[in-house]
This record gives sequence, structure tokens and C-alpha cells, in this order.
Amino acid sequence: MARPKNFSPTYRKHRNSARCWVNGRWIELGRFNSPESRAEFARVVAELAASPAAAIAPSTSPTVVQILAAFWQHAEEHYRHPDGTQTGELSGFRDSLRPLRKLYGHTPASHFGPLALKVVRQSMIDDGLTRKLINQRIGRIKRVFQEGQRGPDECRSRMNSKGIREITSPNSTIRRTKTFFSSLLKLNG
Repeated sequence: MARPKNFSPTYRKHRNSARCWVNGRWIELGRFNSPESRAEFARVVAELAASPAAAIAPSTSPTVVQILAAFWQHAEEHYRHPDGTQTGELSGFRDSLRPLRKLYGHTPASHFGPLALKVVRQSMIDDGLTRKLINQRIGRIKRVFQEGQRGPDECRSRMNSKGIREITSPNSTIRRTKTFFSSLLKLNG
């Protein structure tokens, strides 16, 4: 009798790097036994648990952590009261972005899509958060990527085509986005 197939990927060593076999091809995870490769493997397993037919691929775009760092720089300047003190929205963003950074911080930002957002949402559900709080936090994550992953106009049209409504007026969104993109360029430059 043939041995049954193992559908969950296994963490493997190949020379000095780690990799796993998913959907008929090897996924490179990074240096073997490093925290980054273990985190990447955990991400791959989580995405496969959310959707077994997921297409998982590496890329060279900015990572999620780089997008978050640039956004955080922008947010610390933007979310202020008239007297200069920080608003409560910053702590809301901090709590919202924590599971995203934990699960997807090292991955390319171009690979963060609906499936990845579903995995982040599931981790919030597993933490026992309420539906209202989860929806607020997911909305904040969408705003970060709406402003940061692509150019202002392309990103707004992509999000609107998926049925996500505009949160602010067009002029303030473009102004905030330009500030955010200038900080992202400083980060990568």
C-alpha cells in the first residue's frame, strides 16, 4: 500500500538555505534556522491553511515592515491635535499593525493581498477580539496599504474597484499620500 501524501509543507535545509515544497515547486525561505526563515515558513503554512490553492511566490518589492515604518513616520506627523499632542488614532494604528508586522513583516508588500489580510483577521479572531474592533483594525490596515503600497491614484482606484469606499475627501488623501510617499522614498534611499 502506498504511503499517503503529506499536504502540509515541511521546513527543509538545502545547503545553507531553508525551503519548502508547495504546489509542485520550491519556496525559498531564507537562511536555514534563522528567525526570518521560520517566520516565512509560518506565513506560508498560515496562508495554506486559509486557502489550500494559494499561489505563494517571492518578490523584490519593499517589505511590509518598510511600508509600516514609512507610514508610522507619516502618522506621527499627521495624527496630532492643534496643540501638537498625539491623537488616540496612533495607539489604534499601533494595535492594528502589530499582528500584521508579526505575520507579514518580512514579506514583500506586493504579496500582501486579500488572502494575507484574511490570515491577519483570523489571528485577531483567535486572540478573542470583538467583531467591531476587528473591523476597525482591518480598516486601518487597508488605509496603510491604500496610501503606501502604490501611487496615490492607482491605489485609490484599485481599492475602490474592490468595493472599498473612500475614507476621506480626495484632496486630503492626495496631500497625505504625497507626504507619506516622500517619507517612504527617504526610507529606501
